[in-house]
Amino acid sequence: MVHLQPTRLSIATYPAAHFRQSILIASTIVCYKSPFLFSPWTFSSWPIAMSLRFFHLVIVTVTLWHSSVLALTSDPISLLPSVESETISNLPSVVVRLPLTAEPDVEVAPSGEDLPASDKETSTDSEGIDLEAVEPDTKSWLYPGLWRTSEVWDGGFEIGLNGADGNSDMLSLTTGLNASRKIGPTDLAWDVTYVKTKSSDIISQHHAIFNADYQYRFDESKYSWFNTSHVVYDEFKAFDLRLSMNSGGGYDFFDTERTKLIGRFGAGWSREVNGPDNRLVPEATFGGNFEQQVTARQNLKVDLQYLPEWGEFANYRVVTDAHWNLLLDQESNLHLKIGLVDRYDSTSNGAKPNDLTYSVLLLWEI
Repeated sequence: MVHLQPTRLSIATYPAAHFRQSILIASTIVCYKSPFLFSPWTFSSWPIAMSLRFFHLVIVTVTLWHSSVLALTSDPISLLPSVESETISNLPSVVVRLPLTAEPDVEVAPSGEDLPASDKETSTDSEGIDLEAVEPDTKSWLYPGLWRTSEVWDGGFEIGLNGADGNSDMLSLTTGLNASRKIGPTDLAWDVTYVKTKSSDIISQHHAIFNADYQYRFDESKYSWFNTSHVVYDEFKAFDLRLSMNSGGGYDFFDTERTKLIGRFGAGWSREVNGPDNRLVPEATFGGNFEQQVTARQNLKVDLQYLPEWGEFANYRVVTDAHWNLLLDQESNLHLKIGLVDRYDSTSNGAKPNDLTYSVLLLWEI
């Protein structure tokens, strides 16, 4: 009797199939519409455009390669020649294993002896051959780490689109990426948000924001240490980039499974690159983070930062980021996200001091 142990792979049952397809579609929309999104090619916009084009090229290349490999190896049994059962009956019992990444291992039992029974379930096909199901090796080179769900990191991709074409041309895009991980007493999280609105060749909104947050919790204590970094690009500001870093201490007022409230105090600096005030500005940091698990499917998060200049508290910034998540589909981790970001700057250099952005997005978590 010949026992075949193939490794079966299927795109339909792959855990990240829906997420991979969603990223491919979204990146294609963003990058192939780039002549509309990023024209005219100004000095302030071309780095973002080229970065998105390169990101899209990588996504398409890896996705097409990965899908083609899965398609070719989805049914290795079909690649074997047909065998007559009479021929097999006169041969010694043989077990043939077909791993996808190595040469086949052949185990031969002496004539007249039975091989040890396998603990795994087997099935018999029409030719009388026992086929033993083997779980796919998810650590194989066929599973690129880019698509494999991490045991440490959590993250997601979000996008919202609104557009029109015809008598009026308009496109509003909001997209972002986020990731977080918790190892022992340390928490690390980062997110990127990109927003652009264009109507009749007039850009009315165009900015990108990067945030990173690191926190170390002291053992058996409500106190913690934090470090944050922020990068802001805004076409309608008087500077090219605003860079800021802050560090200090935190205190857990509430830390339960449903409610978390952390207060923070520290110090840092900021700099508005190529702006009217191009110096390093020392800043104080007052703020907090609030998180509430409203129900099993609803989550509310609010982050508030008050950043006054040391020695001149009349010069300050206030950043508020609040969003509400609703789980729509648990199997695909699809969420509805309603977000609000308010950025106030008392030193706006002639521009309006307050910028309020609100959005309704679809969020895929992995």
